[in-house]
Amino acid sequence: MSGPRRGVEFEKRLLAARIVTLADVIDDELANLVIAKLLFLEHADPLPDVTLHIDSPGGSVTASLSVCDVMHELRPPVSTWCIGAAEGAALLVLSAGARGKRFAHEAARLKFVPVAGGGGASPDLRRLEGALVHAFAQATGQSPSRIRRACRDAESFTADEAVRIGLIDAVLRPG
Repeated sequence: MSGPRRGVEFEKRLLAARIVTLADVIDDELANLVIAKLLFLEHADPLPDVTLHIDSPGGSVTASLSVCDVMHELRPPVSTWCIGAAEGAALLVLSAGARGKRFAHEAARLKFVPVAGGGGASPDLRRLEGALVHAFAQATGQSPSRIRRACRDAESFTADEAVRIGLIDAVLRPG
């Protein structure tokens, strides 16, 4: 087995193990694929956890918010694992996992990024930034002003720092 067939086989095995991957720039197409897999797993069995592996430089805030909305409505808890990078909108998805089940590997790259448009002069960008700030504040327990500052300054965090501010619950360490 080689090429695309091998990739499909790996994907089927991961899905059978209730693992969904988010490993690219987040756009509407990728968000819809992740949502479809989450809904499929809920339909197959609503009780066992689903694990969402994240390695993404971020992308569309609206697409990421739709993934987060579905994660919150699913019956099975969604455990989120950063296995490389979670930046911007991907950091939002990571932080939206079930409480107590949000993880990042020790060497993970975790970073806030400003909403495209630099804080937004248009009402649409202000609304989008407000939704992002609200979602992060809910997930972390941090104040909206703290989240706005982190986004504006494109703050980066180690996995241990991310635990302290509530982005994740624990660090995955080797061994």
